[in-house]
Amino acid sequence: MTDTLLEVRNVTHEFYLSKTACVRALDRLSFSIRRGEIYGLVGESGSGKSTAARCVMNLVKPQSGHIFYQGIDITDEQIAELEAHAEDINYDDAIRREKECRHDVMSHVYAYGLQCPKAAGIIHLGATSCYVGDNTDVIIMRQGLQVVRR
Repeated sequence: MTDTLLEVRNVTHEFYLSKTACVRALDRLSFSIRRGEIYGLVGESGSGKSTAARCVMNLVKPQSGHIFYQGIDITDEQIAELEAHAEDINYDDAIRREKECRHDVMSHVYAYGLQCPKAAGIIHLGATSCYVGDNTDVIIMRQGLQVVRR
């Protein structure tokens, strides 16, 4: 596993104000953050800090450059494939896998990867069964409290 958690390489992003006018918010921005580091992005108002954050979180697609998470360049094609199959998990594949590995959450991740072969390598990226289970518990508790409130 790479020591670099996040690498931003030559990212450029422009906002088009009209057909002929644009503002370049990021111009070949490059930086990397290693595991355990604390990183601060400092600049004047309008210097591109928020745009950089939006690009890193994949909320805005930069016109050029690459953003790597743990050494992986996550592509639009991978994200589109995941979105296309988010609601049609093949539960038969998950059940077969669970019989082999005896882990329900990872069996579903495995089944999702079979449906999304281009994105299979980025599905997990640090999610654990505890993460999934804890979030499920919070949802169940919230629903229970809503019933009590009524």
